[in-house]
Amino acid sequence: MNQQETPSAAKSEKSKSILNAVLIGFLIGIVLYSIYNNSLGLLTLIPLFFIFRLLNRPQKDKD
Repeated sequence: MNQQETPSAAKSEKSKSILNAVLIGFLIGIVLYSIYNNSLGLLTLIPLFFIFRLLNRPQKDKD
């Protein structure tokens, strides 16, 4: 990478991090709403699966 690509790559990484944080927060909100309504079931497990996938994705992107 040259010096011109470095700020662009850093900005892209920051953008991805912010998007992941927003998505994880939204999905956690869905889980908490589901638990609050006493409906622990498939609709609670789906967001948990997506949270797991979002948290493990950055490890693959670094390679």
